[in-house]
Amino acid sequence: MGQDKARLPFRGGTLLDHVRAVCHDAGAARVLVSGPYPEADAIPDRVPGLGPLGGLASVLPELGSLPLILLPVDLPRLRAKDLLMLHRAAVASTARAVRFAGGHVLPLWLRPDATAAATVRAMADHQSRGARSLRALFTALAGIEIACDAATHRALEDCDTPEAWRRLGQEQGLGPC
Repeated sequence: MGQDKARLPFRGGTLLDHVRAVCHDAGAARVLVSGPYPEADAIPDRVPGLGPLGGLASVLPELGSLPLILLPVDLPRLRAKDLLMLHRAAVASTARAVRFAGGHVLPLWLRPDATAAATVRAMADHQSRGARSLRALFTALAGIEIACDAATHRALEDCDTPEAWRRLGQEQGLGPC
């Protein structure tokens, strides 16, 4: 996009504000953000250059064994009920990783037990880029997928290109974003 998506203006705030609000609306006790965001409960990237896996490796030590949902900031249609659906399905299972079916890598619910934490650390240390992806993490943790309806599928569409951002602005009646 050429700029920090977290700080893009959205509905009177930023995309970061929006995603944090959705998490709180879904009942999150704490919303940790990976990166340089002093306006949020932020954890600096301790493993820079690894994208979402580096962010996860940075926040895991702060959480202990509390389950978490890993989210990108570029899901402007995300709703609290989507996160609740994912969380409820995950806690009803014994899986270490749960995500929605339909090609959605994120959001990703994690049960960060010792095995999951060790897997994240090992992947963060790995030299091969493909071995450091969230898809690889999901596979390594024998994750499960849950079905999602059309509305949830739509809510999980990311907005990570200038064209997608323009379409969102038109769709939401926000004018050019």
